[in-house]
Amino acid sequence: MSPDRPDSAEEAAARAMLAQATTLLAGRHSEVPAGFLDRLYERAVAEDLLRYTAEDLAHFAAESFRFLSDRKAGTAKIRFETAKLQNGGAIGLIDIANDDMPCLVDSILAELTERGFHPQLVVHPVFGIERDSAGKVVKLSDEA
Repeated sequence: MSPDRPDSAEEAAARAMLAQATTLLAGRHSEVPAGFLDRLYERAVAEDLLRYTAEDLAHFAAESFRFLSDRKAGTAKIRFETAKLQNGGAIGLIDIANDDMPCLVDSILAELTERGFHPQLVVHPVFGIERDSAGKVVKLSDEA
């Protein structure tokens, strides 16, 4: 969803849904910094986002922030969970938090595909994160 070109109908719908998800997230999870949801999904494909509800996307964002909120530098952190969707279905979620590692996302996607999995939504945010000595998030920055 590039801000450099006009929105397609799908992109406009996805942006509207993300705005709704942002409102839901802010109302339920004050610990999640403003702008986190937008940064999380900014590289996602509109068609992929539209498979989910605003409620689902807000929930995924809250869980992702909770997951990455605590991590020691130099140590990768990986989580796989099953998430229930608003429509009654369920999906598998994989979260990975690590220091900068070029090509990691491509390698993981290739491995998942080789094993017969077909990712439905891939988000690859790059955050600049300041942490305290215990590894807790102190600040998200625009500098990655």
